[in-house]
Amino acid sequence: MAAGANLFDQHCAECHGELAEGGKKGPSLRADPVQQATPSSLFWILTNGVVRRGMPVWSKLPEPQRWQLVSYLKSLNPAPKSP
Repeated sequence: MAAGANLFDQHCAECHGELAEGGKKGPSLRADPVQQATPSSLFWILTNGVVRRGMPVWSKLPEPQRWQLVSYLKSLNPAPKSP
């Protein structure tokens, strides 16, 4: 998890916020759709991006590091539910 957290700080926090709560450019990664996604789905998104929504392609990041990011994302606590 620590390696994934470090990679998140380096590559993702600028868009998704320091705590993955969402930022200026990217959505919260604590939201239900992300937290309920399978690890392989998250890996696919990291590898291929969602360019029309501003998510870059991270295929140049070595595969083990992409899996570390996936592990970190899956370790996050989900966003609190609105009343």
